[in-house]
Amino acid sequence: MLVSREITLASEEDGAGRWSVDHLFLDQDAIPTIVEVKRSTDTRIRREVVGQMLDYAANAVVYWPLETLRARFEESHQDAEQYLAEFVDDLGADPEEFWRKVKTNLQAGKVRLVFVADEIPAELRRVVEFMNGQMDPAEVLAVEIKQYVGGNLKTLVPRVMGQTVEAQRKKSGAGSKPSERGEAYRQFFQGLIDRLRESGFTKAKVGQPQNWYTFASGLQGIGYGASFAQGGQARAEIYIDRGDATVNKKLFDELASVRAALENDFGEKLSWERLDERRACRVAIYHSGSIEDDLQALEEVRAWMIERLLRFRKVFAQRLVDLSGGS
Repeated sequence: MLVSREITLASEEDGAGRWSVDHLFLDQDAIPTIVEVKRSTDTRIRREVVGQMLDYAANAVVYWPLETLRARFEESHQDAEQYLAEFVDDLGADPEEFWRKVKTNLQAGKVRLVFVADEIPAELRRVVEFMNGQMDPAEVLAVEIKQYVGGNLKTLVPRVMGQTVEAQRKKSGAGSKPSERGEAYRQFFQGLIDRLRESGFTKAKVGQPQNWYTFASGLQGIGYGASFAQGGQARAEIYIDRGDATVNKKLFDELASVRAALENDFGEKLSWERLDERRACRVAIYHSGSIEDDLQALEEVRAWMIERLLRFRKVFAQRLVDLSGGS
């Protein structure tokens, strides 16, 4: 997902932009990806660009506050909220949750540096491979894009450099594969996602090895969730976290003021969880269920979650739009 082109980066606190990054992207894991584009005829590609990218990486993790990135993203897209909602919906995430992951990755120095050129010199390729093998959790890659023209056709062929076997081994490690329990969660939620996508509830495609999944509602900071909670309980919910506790509690209280009507439309009693000790709130419903249950029991839990998520959207969607001002 493109954040912005020609985004400025400072070298000191409250300083003016010292550099201009060609492109800044965020990938599906919310990892900031800095892309620098050069022509092979540019003599700086051999040395200066390496130091330039290291400057970017070293200063980005310190002087790119999340608020700045969000502001540049919103300035760069005509319908930024819709663009982001569609992107994170495919990942089964919530916009606010996604931005929190961006902040976490920046604080951890988990960024990706990508050199792009029509030809990557051998010297730069060796430097990229060395840096990628030594820098962790940061990743350094080069992409060579060759153009082939024939007749009325033009073809661009990319080649990624820097992903040596040793570098991949260091960065992935033995723990990159999900545990047996994680894989059970992934398979369960994959089935849930596939069936909800068929019903038009979501565009999400990929399950994750975790005990929860959040579906975008189209409203910032509000998501429909399915999870395995503590005590052998499966849960379907509306989760409210718009970044401000006061805003969250106000929205929750307005919903709770018409609780009887909402529960009547829903057809079941709901659990109204204001969570005063936390910033977020939820409206939920529970059913017995654990990821350790047999396949038949898990299929029943999945069917239960699907039915309740669809009901949540049917009963709450318009009221949430009205109360949140449609954003």
